[in-house]
Amino acid sequence: MINPRSLVRALDKHWEMIEYLVTLGREHIAFARDDLLAVLNKVYPQDTDEQRLERLQQLVNNE
Repeated sequence: MINPRSLVRALDKHWEMIEYLVTLGREHIAFARDDLLAVLNKVYPQDTDEQRLERLQQLVNNE
């Protein structure tokens, strides 16, 4: 079971990304790594590639 505190923290920290994925999730069952990185590029255009990879890893670690 997901820790509620971790869930709230992840929602707060990554809200823009999660909101975008929920919208896309209506059309897709799952996302490939490259698809997620493309979404991160749209949501956080100011980030470097390393920062986007770090954000993706944080989301994966938070389940």
